[in-house]
Amino acid sequence: MLAFLVVWPRPQRGSKVEVKNTETNDVTPVVSDEAGRYRAVNLAPGKYEVKVSASNFAAFRATCTVEVGRITDVTAKLAA
Repeated sequence: MLAFLVVWPRPQRGSKVEVKNTETNDVTPVVSDEAGRYRAVNLAPGKYEVKVSASNFAAFRATCTVEVGRITDVTAKLAA
């Protein structure tokens, strides 16, 4: 599972998140909640590319690895 927080300079609600498995190209879309949090669950283990976009901000991109039985945390800091 991936767990994220979208911030700039405070949590950003309604940010669009795409979690893409770089091995299979499967994309899981997610939207951040009112506290700027989002979770992508039931992901297969592997390497992922995360893209976060919100109005009036540059897109945030990161890569991470999802492992069985672990929570992967990523904080997306958006830039104007």
